[in-house]
Amino acid sequence: MSRYDIAFGLTEAVIEGPGKDGNETTRISYAELTNLSIQGPGKVREGGGFIGGGFGIEGFVIGAATASVLNSLTTRSRIETLIGLQLGAKELVFLCTTVEPGVLELQLSRLRGFLRASGGSPAPAGDLATQLTKLADLVERGFLERGEYDELKRRLLESD
Repeated sequence: MSRYDIAFGLTEAVIEGPGKDGNETTRISYAELTNLSIQGPGKVREGGGFIGGGFGIEGFVIGAATASVLNSLTTRSRIETLIGLQLGAKELVFLCTTVEPGVLELQLSRLRGFLRASGGSPAPAGDLATQLTKLADLVERGFLERGEYDELKRRLLESD
């Protein structure tokens, strides 16, 4: 397994990680995404499980206190969130260990709305007018800000 860093920007996801010649950066435009999935158990606890006890009240208190200390020393928590990025027939899956699924869902709600509004598939590459019309519609519906629209429009015009 390799470590990758993903940053979700205004118009693209930037993935940095190991490549053939050291660290490589890959940029994925949101117009290329066909689906984004966020899943996983979130916070997972391991260890602990000690149960205290003893004879009489004093024995029970000592046993319960000992079990409590042992549980606090041996219990560990970690976060497991799976992020799936689908680009047509390709899919990238990442394990995120810093943000729980529910929090990530909220942070990426705008992107998920963008994907839902665009039907989960990019416009045909050759039809610039259709792409610009769809982007303008997304601005009108509140999924894109004017600056984001201008940036995407500039990229579309440069690539055409």
